[in-house]
Amino acid sequence: MADDQGKAQGGAKSGSMIKYVAAILVVVIIALAAVFFLGAPKGGGQAGTPAGTGGGSTIQQAAPGAPVLSIPNLTLAYNTTESIHASAANKNDSVVLYVNGSSVSGPGKSLRYAFSGMALGKFNITAKDRTTNITATEFIDVVPGKPVLSISSMAIKYGTNESIYAVGDPSTEYVEILVDGQTVTQARNGTLDFMFNQNQTMAVGKYNITVEDVNASLQSSQTVAIEELPNVTYTKITNLTSDVEGYNIMVAPGAVVYANGYSILAQNNFTDQGTIITGNSTGYNYPQSYGGSGGGGGVGGNNYGSYSGHNGGNTTVSGGTGGLFSNNVTSPGNSGSSAKGTMPSQQLSNLIATWHSRGMQNYLAGGGGANGGNGAGGGQGAYGLYIQAQNITISGIIYANGQNGQVGGANGQYCFSGNGGGGGGGGGGTILLAYADGLSTAGSILNVSGGNGGSSQNAKGLCGGADYTSNGGGGGTGQVVSYKYGFMPVTP
Repeated sequence: MADDQGKAQGGAKSGSMIKYVAAILVVVIIALAAVFFLGAPKGGGQAGTPAGTGGGSTIQQAAPGAPVLSIPNLTLAYNTTESIHASAANKNDSVVLYVNGSSVSGPGKSLRYAFSGMALGKFNITAKDRTTNITATEFIDVVPGKPVLSISSMAIKYGTNESIYAVGDPSTEYVEILVDGQTVTQARNGTLDFMFNQNQTMAVGKYNITVEDVNASLQSSQTVAIEELPNVTYTKITNLTSDVEGYNIMVAPGAVVYANGYSILAQNNFTDQGTIITGNSTGYNYPQSYGGSGGGGGVGGNNYGSYSGHNGGNTTVSGGTGGLFSNNVTSPGNSGSSAKGTMPSQQLSNLIATWHSRGMQNYLAGGGGANGGNGAGGGQGAYGLYIQAQNITISGIIYANGQNGQVGGANGQYCFSGNGGGGGGGGGGTILLAYADGLSTAGSILNVSGGNGGSSQNAKGLCGGADYTSNGGGGGTGQVVSYKYGFMPVTP
């Protein structure tokens, strides 16, 4: 009896367990069906990274079968190297990529389009499956990049100038250069070029240099230092009677030095803070010189008649022709020609060495001005000047200008014109600056002008006859030539 009762109770427990398990299975089956037919609950999965510069890639697939559109960031700097990538969801389909509705790439199964060259602004980026016409779309914003700052040197010697170069990205941006937070120059479009420590206005020390895009509030900064120049001993020169040589050579402030056709050869530094006068050449024609040529003389006369002026002295360019007297008509003397614009660029160091050995003034002096008809003197041409140093700094004055022609004489005797023809002006000399490392002429005056032609004095004979005299022509202009050498042309 007891056994029958125990068996009945065990069977009841087993039946209850079976019903419990069956209920659980029903719940699981219903849940799985809901997931299958309705999809996963919204809000599930891992949260995405916020879009923006530095926010990571954005990948969009808006619906089943839509193209995959991958963009590195939704806010991109101008001229970025990033690109858009688009691909079809179905490997057998192809996609086309559009920017603001215009096709830019495709069709293809996998496309890549670079952002470089896109203008500033907002853009609609769309990838379209050509088979299903399903699209995926994103909006991006192209903004200015950081402006570019370039400084020629991080350590600037006091008393020298270095250049700062700045430009926005894009270059049409409004940028400004600041030194320790103070604006020193600005430009609304284009680039900036600022000469740092110009005219020695900034003390020795460290400075923070910043270029800022004013509209976009973007900056680039660097720190530079102005350093004391080392103590340098200079040889201070006076009037030259031969080429002057030395390690460091100076024309002191207030000093006036006549070079007299000789050269200045420094092994290291040359600085001019005074005045150098090259002097007047004693020659007339210098056919190999790169100076200006002489002016032609004016027509002059004496008691017996009027006479044409003479031609000016030649250099590598012809001198001015003299004034003409013909059929009782006169013309003035013609001006000399400006110096030939370019010295030979090939092997110029070797040429300079040759010129020095043969007499530098044969290659740098200005031509002589011609005499006027019947004797009014022409002006002398100027000597040129050759300066050679590792570093050349000129803040003073160099005169290499030709001499003025003489004024014509007084009225003639009897009934003829006087000897009033003006002399031609002398040609300007050429200043040749040869350096290895640095050249500065900021604040200097380099005068290579030709001399003025002499006037004719409006001379007439005592009978009040016609004036057949004329003015002389001016001398041609010399030139200033700088040459950065690889090896020293002349050994001091």
